[in-house]
Amino acid sequence: NKPRLPCCCNAPRIADFISFSVATFHIQYVDLIIMLIYLERAYPTLRMMAKVQVCTPYRILVVLLNLAYKFANDGATSWWVRPWLRSFGISDVEIFQTEMALLELLGWDLAVTKEQ
Repeated sequence: NKPRLPCCCNAPRIADFISFSVATFHIQYVDLIIMLIYLERAYPTLRMMAKVQVCTPYRILVVLLNLAYKFANDGATSWWVRPWLRSFGISDVEIFQTEMALLELLGWDLAVTKEQ
C-alpha cells in the first residue's frame, strides 16, 4: 500500500463511487469501456506514483471518464463532472490540471480501435 497524503474530500469506497456514478448520471457503456482502455494505458505510470491523496483515484477515474465522454461524443463536455467533483472538494483548476496531466500521460492519443 502506498502512503496516502491528507486531503479534504470524504471519498466513499471506489466500488460504491463507480456504481453510484453509473446509476445517477446514466453513464453509457461505451464511455465506461473507453475509460477502461485509457486507464489500462495510463496504469503502468500511475502505479509508480509514490504518494497520492485519498481522492486521487477518484479524480483520475472521473477525468478519464470525462475524456472518454468527450471522445465518444465529439468533444462535448459532460455536464455532471464539475458539480460532482466539487462535492468532493475538488476545484475546477484541479480538474483541469488532472485532465492535462492525464492527456500528457496518454501522449494525447485518445483514439480507440475496435480490437481494444
